[in-house]
Amino acid sequence: MPASFQAALALDRPVRPLDGEQPLAFASELQRATLAGLLDASARTRLRASVPQPLALAGPARPWPAYPLTPDLAAPPLPPEGGLRPLGFGYHLLPAPGGFTVLRCGLPEHHAPELALQVGPPPAPRWHWQLAVRVLRGDPQAHHRPFALRLQRPGEPAPEVLVPTLPEGQWVQLSGTGEGPLLEVLCASANVTLQVADLTLSPAPEGLA
Repeated sequence: MPASFQAALALDRPVRPLDGEQPLAFASELQRATLAGLLDASARTRLRASVPQPLALAGPARPWPAYPLTPDLAAPPLPPEGGLRPLGFGYHLLPAPGGFTVLRCGLPEHHAPELALQVGPPPAPRWHWQLAVRVLRGDPQAHHRPFALRLQRPGEPAPEVLVPTLPEGQWVQLSGTGEGPLLEVLCASANVTLQVADLTLSPAPEGLA
């Protein structure tokens, strides 16, 4: 299983594990069992007994302010039946007008790869972003990061990971300014419901940092 993988809101963008992190895929259960039989007992025991490691954050991470929304937003409307879209590695996407829901139902003690969901493209070289976000469930903190953003802020040499503090079950609002072609919503959790609403990208006024 890769440490992270990329997907996109746009339907014409493929799911793509990062370079060098292609997961194993078996043509059949028989093939998997045959290959497993080539391992000795101690190797199989080590694989079964492996425990998830705390997430290693890629690149510089910066705390980001989040402001509680009062009153809370209503849940985003569900799409028509059949609108649940698999993203890979157990993650599913429910698109909604102005936002989306990311779902993953797994065991908290299992490691989950980090989903990097590409949003956009931004409408201008420098752009203002705003969204509301809510996490409804998640895993022990050492093993997950249910929400973060990756983007390049004006004046910074490279993209950063922005990590807000999110009270579970409460909508909060985030905003800021970015530049370049990249805006990614990051989610790493074996068992999570992440809702994003009121997502807007607009050209940034001149002089806005």
